[in-house]
Amino acid sequence: LGKTIILVTHTTLNLHLCDKIVFLGVGGKLCFSGSPSDALDFFKVDDFVDIYSMLNSDTDKWYKEFSLVDKNERVVSQDDDNISKSKHKHKSFTKQFWTLSKRYIKTIVNNTQQLLILFLQAPICAYLLSLVVDDDLFNTYDATKTILFTLATTSIWLGLLNSIQEICKERVILAKEYMADLKLSAYICSKSFVQCLLAFIQAFLLVTLFVLLVGDIPSDGIVTYWYLEALFICFITIVSASSLGLVVSSLSKNTSVAMTFAPLLLVPQLLFSGMLFPLEGIQEKISNFILCRWSVEGLGTSVNLNSLPNNIESLVPNYSRAIEDYYTFTVEHFSFDIMMIFSMMVVLLIVCYFILKVQLEKNR
Repeated sequence: LGKTIILVTHTTLNLHLCDKIVFLGVGGKLCFSGSPSDALDFFKVDDFVDIYSMLNSDTDKWYKEFSLVDKNERVVSQDDDNISKSKHKHKSFTKQFWTLSKRYIKTIVNNTQQLLILFLQAPICAYLLSLVVDDDLFNTYDATKTILFTLATTSIWLGLLNSIQEICKERVILAKEYMADLKLSAYICSKSFVQCLLAFIQAFLLVTLFVLLVGDIPSDGIVTYWYLEALFICFITIVSASSLGLVVSSLSKNTSVAMTFAPLLLVPQLLFSGMLFPLEGIQEKISNFILCRWSVEGLGTSVNLNSLPNNIESLVPNYSRAIEDYYTFTVEHFSFDIMMIFSMMVVLLIVCYFILKVQLEKNR
């Protein structure tokens, strides 16, 4: 079982036991190749022993006849291959997308340790955030901005760790499936879809538990309740960060290499967020490409950060703090922040697609 046996014989008694037989005429010319029953039909005989005399008397005749038959079979076989390839080319994107998505979800669910880590990270981070919150939260500029910055960086960290190893650990499987006409767009979309599901659960756990532990939060945001706006911004921040993780994963040869990129990706988020250092000149231009900047800006706009007094204003009543354009309390500004985060996600997924396309076509 599972083995191929090649036998050279002049005995015809047991040829019917073979799956395929080959008859060679004088000079080694191929006069037939096929099943035992097809051989009897081709030579129009009832016994294999009669074939020997027929080949010895006129090898060229049977060589030419089989050449014609074999040529016709090759044409039919080629047509079948073309039809098969045509079917492969039109494999449903939707079917591949759902199959890959279900497989990805099943992989996550079956890894109990990974599942626990994914769902415990957000509650633990929310609890730790609640420990450092003081009474001035949502009452003063400095305390509020610090917590919003921490919420944004936590969301980025969650999204990045969710996906940074996902593609590189499947590189061999992906290459084989791509050879079998896997649609790369379906693969990327399935990864993003499952990452969106994880992001929503994590954002819900992070923001909800934080709100429950802190207690006193603003009731209204700029469009709806502040809780819902904070939840939405954290959600799309996690998704956008996971898209960045997919890009890094597509560039990495293995999971170890991918993880070494994590600090290099997080440091710019801190430096150019506008929280630790003022954004001026080249720094401000760089910050336009930094996810944390737009996430903090969106959260700050939602809570109307500009309306809150800072520490100096509390001590010096006559001091007037300059209003920051980053936190302009308008629907248009808030919508622009959301659009920038969403745009980063889309661009990163497109970049991931083309990186994988180049790599897979090169090795095809």
